[in-house]
Amino acid sequence: MHIGFKLANLFFNSWEQSAAKAALCSQERYYTYQELYGRVANIYHHLKTAKITAPHIGVYGGNNFETVASIIAISAYGAAYVPLNPQFPSERNKFMVQDCSLEVALSTQALEEDTLGKDCHIIETTPLANVPLEATISPILNQKIAYILYTSGSTGQPKGVPVSHQNIAHFLDFMQKTYQFQSTDRFLQMFDWTVQHSPYKQ
Repeated sequence: MHIGFKLANLFFNSWEQSAAKAALCSQERYYTYQELYGRVANIYHHLKTAKITAPHIGVYGGNNFETVASIIAISAYGAAYVPLNPQFPSERNKFMVQDCSLEVALSTQALEEDTLGKDCHIIETTPLANVPLEATISPILNQKIAYILYTSGSTGQPKGVPVSHQNIAHFLDFMQKTYQFQSTDRFLQMFDWTVQHSPYKQ
């Protein structure tokens, strides 16, 4: 991994090499890298058109196609994403939004505008218009943080833990050297995006 590593780069490299191959399976349907790229492009260009300048962008969703596309689009935009969980009590999500000063959040479902608080603008990703696939995608912002994950808060208020692109790069380097993954390997996403867990535990 190099200094300019960004989380979205991993996806774009795979898309360039394997556009017609399956990228992920969500709700019993397979999506190709090309399909996922198209969704990423739609979300990215909406952020660009809206001239979003916030360094952190919330993602309100679960383990589905739209959530994955939103995360990649935010990374490609150069911002950090903050996962918000629809299963959490409203007060918890609002606390994270306020604590992280989130001005905007992408949602994979229709929500009331004040669901995440009056100061957080919600963008529903599903109805966003398509854009030409040849449209350029390049970072608008330059956020070194990839995402901010909040602790469980079991001993008090949840605390946001920033994870940098470099943190991810070093972790992936270690995992690749240890397990030598191949392009034919498949990975199971068992946890919600908001769950903290150690990847080393069986």
